[in-house]
Amino acid sequence: DALSDVCLITEGGGRIHCHRLVLALRSPYLRAVLAQHRPASQSPATVVLEGVRTPVAEKLVRYFYTDELEVEEASDAELLQLCQLAEQCECTPAVTRAEG
Repeated sequence: DALSDVCLITEGGGRIHCHRLVLALRSPYLRAVLAQHRPASQSPATVVLEGVRTPVAEKLVRYFYTDELEVEEASDAELLQLCQLAEQCECTPAVTRAEG
């Protein structure tokens, strides 16, 4: 957490600490959101993911870092939300993998 510069806030106040560079490289949507948020302080940028459960956001963030999408144990509702989040983030490969 000490080296992260972005905090994703999920439904219920969950927090996922990550890196602006990784998010910007993997998601055109997040790149645009983060480009608008240039904090003057050393505090991490925050991006609120409205209505997204923490486990779903964690799966997509893990995909951004590893190029692996773990969906074997995901419920149908989580898969649907994961596809919706991946589409919002303009991450087509993740949508394809989640649907497969």
